[in-house]
Amino acid sequence: MTPILTIVETRLISVGNNEYIAIIPQNATPGSYPVHLNVLDTQGRRLVYETDCVVEVEEYQDVEQVGRYRRIVPEAGGTDPQTAVTLDRQQIRNLQVIF
Repeated sequence: MTPILTIVETRLISVGNNEYIAIIPQNATPGSYPVHLNVLDTQGRRLVYETDCVVEVEEYQDVEQVGRYRRIVPEAGGTDPQTAVTLDRQQIRNLQVIF
């Protein structure tokens, strides 16, 4: 008997007797996903049972390659190296926030 999640590309790893860890891809849509049980009976038939268990996937934010959008340099005439300066409009157009 093994659990099944309806999230595409999810991997379940056995970590003990009837214990599993789900590896859920980052691009999974936030929401509630039901857990089903996959059972192979004595005649070799595969049966799927519904359970009352769900896995909650929460929203996350991911911004990659931040250096494409911002840089840390002193402002013109300044000396503070921790001042963030927007480079140009193209970098703003490249900015993507992924939920």
